[in-house]
Amino acid sequence: MDYEKRYDEARRELAGWIKSGKLKRRDYIVEGGIEKAEEGLRGLFEGKNLGKCLIKVGKEKSKL
Repeated sequence: MDYEKRYDEARRELAGWIKSGKLKRRDYIVEGGIEKAEEGLRGLFEGKNLGKCLIKVGKEKSKL
């Protein structure tokens, strides 16, 4: 918690890097609905995921 006072500054800077393409996020997306949630969870422990693990359960309405 040494830099707690600078968290807002860091969030703004990181958001800017993502928006400009300097920093790219990776998501591990498991498709197939809630039935595949176990596969996604198992992937967390097997090192298959990079970044955020997401389980796609319905039709996509907007891009992440």
